[in-house]
Amino acid sequence: MPITRTLKSKKRILAFLIMLVAFTLSTFAQSDTIVPPEKVKSNFFQKTGNAIVSVVRFLDRTFSTHDTLYVTPNKYRFTVMTQYCCRHEFYNFSSFDQKQSITITPKEKHSMGMQFGWKWVLCYLSFDLDSKSNDTDFFFSCSNSRCGLDILYRKKNEGFKISHLDGFYNGDREIQANNRPFDGISVSQIGANAFYIFNNKRFSYRSAYGHSTVQRVNAGGFILGLSYNMQEFLIDSNKFDCDIREQLSPNMNIDGIKYHNISISGGYSYNWVLARNLIANATLTPAICYKSASFKKQDGHKFVDNINFDLTAKAALVYNNTRWYAGTAIIANTFSYRKDYLSAVNGLGTLKVYIGINFVPRKKR
Repeated sequence: MPITRTLKSKKRILAFLIMLVAFTLSTFAQSDTIVPPEKVKSNFFQKTGNAIVSVVRFLDRTFSTHDTLYVTPNKYRFTVMTQYCCRHEFYNFSSFDQKQSITITPKEKHSMGMQFGWKWVLCYLSFDLDSKSNDTDFFFSCSNSRCGLDILYRKKNEGFKISHLDGFYNGDREIQANNRPFDGISVSQIGANAFYIFNNKRFSYRSAYGHSTVQRVNAGGFILGLSYNMQEFLIDSNKFDCDIREQLSPNMNIDGIKYHNISISGGYSYNWVLARNLIANATLTPAICYKSASFKKQDGHKFVDNINFDLTAKAALVYNNTRWYAGTAIIANTFSYRKDYLSAVNGLGTLKVYIGINFVPRKKR
């Protein structure tokens, strides 16, 4: 009996070893026909990347075409630019019942920045030359010969002063602002603007503000835009000096204003060719806006809406030999909210001076 059991156990072990060897051989035999997981992943990402590049190239060919007698197309894939920026703005709050007005102006901002671009995608990063500033600015732009999209975010909460007063008196004398400091306001803004350019075969908006093409013959085009803008003012009226606070109209005694602005703009832009590779541009785009505002007071919120008008004006002078470019631009914006008893107006003026280079030549089509 023991011998019989031993033989049976040996047969079982032998059978198990034969099955194990057979399984191992079959596994190695199949390994030549199975694609490793890493290769599958690499093929997937490679195909996805190629698809994205193909889409971008298709859009670039479709939406970035020009009449080459009027416009020299972009000859390079990438661009990098350094820019100095000076910004001046003001915030005016007016009460019509007592004919009072307060204008608050932040400290003039000076900044240096770098802009990076790939074809028609631009991203701008800047830093304030005042090391003590805590301002936040972000700007992103994407445009081609026909259309574009701009996105911005700004926040400022220090460096304000009262630059002008109306309707406040000390006896018979009107109180003067005298640029007195005021740290009771914080401002934030989020905006997005999409636009379409007409006559885009012969007129290049990017030659003045994108620096990727060069206008060769005088030309202009209408611009149609749709934008969304949200601005919020947080105001602490207790921070006003006593002589102002005691006379402040109830309509202006608010803790904050937040309004949403949806606008449709229509304007015109024109390029003048002053010399070879040198152009000047002027652009004017008024807008009709629907605005919904929320006024924050101690007794709660008050919601009102109405229709107003805003305005954007631009001017530029640019030298561009397709490789190097340099220039300057001035941009002025107004954002306003007006009701029967109160108005809030934000004016913004920006001066830019820049120099940049395009690099990595595009393949000839």
